[in-house]
Amino acid sequence: MTGLASRWSIRRGPVAAGMLAVLLAAGCGDTRVPSDPDPGPAHTAVTPPQALQILDTVGATVVRAVQARDAAQFGGRAVGPARDAFSAAIAVQATLREAPSVPPSPGTPRLVLTLAGPWPRWFLAAGSSPASRTPLVAVLRSADPRSPYGLWGLLNLLPGATLPELASATVGAPTLAPTATGLVCSPADAVARYADLLNRGDTSAYHGQFTDDAFRAELTNQLGADRKAFESIGIGEVVSTHAVASQAPLAIATRDGGALVIARLDQRYAATVTPGRGSVTLDAELAALAGRAAVSTSLERRSVEVVALHVPKAGAVDKISLVAASRSDVSATGS
Repeated sequence: MTGLASRWSIRRGPVAAGMLAVLLAAGCGDTRVPSDPDPGPAHTAVTPPQALQILDTVGATVVRAVQARDAAQFGGRAVGPARDAFSAAIAVQATLREAPSVPPSPGTPRLVLTLAGPWPRWFLAAGSSPASRTPLVAVLRSADPRSPYGLWGLLNLLPGATLPELASATVGAPTLAPTATGLVCSPADAVARYADLLNRGDTSAYHGQFTDDAFRAELTNQLGADRKAFESIGIGEVVSTHAVASQAPLAIATRDGGALVIARLDQRYAATVTPGRGSVTLDAELAALAGRAAVSTSLERRSVEVVALHVPKAGAVDKISLVAASRSDVSATGS
């Protein structure tokens, strides 16, 4: 049975184009962050010039790797969710014989720098790109003193959303522990509750703690459409689960006393085809990931999601809100 190809489309979004565009900012490349003498108890982990150097080096490295279709060339300059997304995109493009595309560079990005502290250390670079309809937020992360900063993730700012007010790049903002107090809930709890909301929808016990958002609505609508399509033809069932990654969330203090929390979620999206009821044709990109054009028994697609939540301070009447997010399919198997 065919006709469900569009239901299984890979939604790459700004996996290659958008990420590269935001990173090709400006500056002279350096493969590592120079050691910065400690000017006092409250200084940024990297200076603004160093951050621009990092962006330039990361962007150039990722461009070379994508053009060469060789994920090994990322080295430590693409890590975590970004590396997973880029690697999958390279594999799909190679299978489909698509030409790698290098997008134009945007203007100088807005830097959000964190104060020096224990590793991992990280900072943000936000800006607009011709390759994306919405502003992009790049997360650059260094796991330890011996590791260079690499692109960890990139998120699309949601329609109508803005980043919460944060300290300027020259001042820097303190990072917060996953268990930080003084908020309506800890950063780790906020991420876990949002994952539960994605999984349970309106039946989640935390539904009333979050504002509505376009990312969740789109995922919910797509899952509902897929289930309806399968049920209408009696071919099987579809299930989706979102799990919090083992890596602790990143959190930074906002000027309103709250926090901006950024975390990885992993989605498992599985379809089971009833024996003897035919097969489901996959679209070209998903077929490239799965290594087959159709499935007659089962399909499992795994995606990486990166979410940025604004968590209000304790006692605030505001709800937790999603301000930016991204989703990239990274693997698929079927039979």
